[in-house]
Amino acid sequence: MDGSNSLEKAHNITLEVTEAIRTALPSSEVIVHQDPVPKEKLDMLIKLKQKTLSALTDKRI
Repeated sequence: MDGSNSLEKAHNITLEVTEAIRTALPSSEVIVHQDPVPKEKLDMLIKLKQKTLSALTDKRI
């Protein structure tokens, strides 16, 4: 999570992530923990997120 985000924005992002996981894995229990990350590391994390969501969508996990 971008460390410069407001608490409200961080909360909204967490809700979106939680809902995406629950949609992909309906019987799952989801807990999301937010850690502030410097902006320079966000690109790597975004690519990882996209790869993970793609794998979940393709049901390869």
